[in-house]
Amino acid sequence: MHFVRKGSLYASVPSVHTAYTNKPLKRDSIEHRLYEEIRAQTRTACNPVGATNGARPSGRASDEGLFFEYTPVEYAGQQIGEAARRRSPQHLIGCYAAYPLTDKINALLTIQKQCKLERTMPFSIADAGSLALLWAIHAAEVMQHTSLLISMEQMETGEWQERQQKQERQQKQERQQKQERQQKQERQQKQAVTGADDFDISTTASRYPLADALGCLFLSPKPEDGDWLLRGYGMTDSTIKPTIILPIAENERVFSGGETDSTTQNLHGLDEEAGCSVEAVDGEMAEKSIQWLHTFIQSFDLSPNEVMVIPHQLSLAYMEPFRDHFSNVWLQTDFRNRATADPLYAWSALLDERQPEYICLNLMDPQRGTGAMLLQKRRLAHD
Repeated sequence: MHFVRKGSLYASVPSVHTAYTNKPLKRDSIEHRLYEEIRAQTRTACNPVGATNGARPSGRASDEGLFFEYTPVEYAGQQIGEAARRRSPQHLIGCYAAYPLTDKINALLTIQKQCKLERTMPFSIADAGSLALLWAIHAAEVMQHTSLLISMEQMETGEWQERQQKQERQQKQERQQKQERQQKQERQQKQAVTGADDFDISTTASRYPLADALGCLFLSPKPEDGDWLLRGYGMTDSTIKPTIILPIAENERVFSGGETDSTTQNLHGLDEEAGCSVEAVDGEMAEKSIQWLHTFIQSFDLSPNEVMVIPHQLSLAYMEPFRDHFSNVWLQTDFRNRATADPLYAWSALLDERQPEYICLNLMDPQRGTGAMLLQKRRLAHD
């Protein structure tokens, strides 16, 4: 899918939930148990989004944690309930890359009840990865009614965390037994024979960890309902091969159905024959995104130099090249990937520091492509 569309809706300042903890929430819902059973049966190193990994980049992940104390659904009513009742949106649009595994009957219906929006029509957009937010915006633009967008992401403990916990236990035991020299020698011997060192989750993966997220945004055709004009939005397919960063089993490739095939390539996000690293893959995706974003911005009769560009917080390798191609770039610094909600968090954080006239928010999903939304600060009568 490739398109660029001019917008006509007015957007409120996004509302986001930012209280994080390091302790994962214990989930015992039917959906969560089913998810874990399917994950165990397929034997695949999956995560809720499927295109990114859950490993912490060494020394870069936020100390504040990745999880909410409760599920994102349980914060929505308190966060935007009053504003929702005042605005009375005709549509409540949920979007997510990771399905909300909550003990509630339905995540969006629960939010509708919390906000007392009995006359609002709720529906969700999923199975589009991080780009689901753009499809939600597209739906609101087509309907031309006041809409409330709810972007929520919910982390799962999953296999990546099991691996990380196991690695931490091993490292602690190694320190206690004071066998670091011997183990280092063994790793060197293995590297000399196989050309590959032991897997270390703290240093091998370079993408930022997925985090719980809740972002809310009102869109309306009425100028008085928003401080920002949605000038346009769009997306384009990516030619980068799909990536799953977590290793599965040594010398084994696993399909989602559990079948193995030694000829399958790039499930790890690595071009083994070319020696391509995850950083190189993300760098290539960045170059393609940057090239498309230049065309995207120029299609609205704007110069890229006039626009504050915010790349998706996928990884440092993806974000850094934007500095070389845009004169105005703002990078997030909390090292979390919030998938569909990432641009809403970036937008909110940017407005705490400055008020640019134009903002271009980039979204990236390695398996689906790149996209963006372009916003213009609405000029008031006294401006």
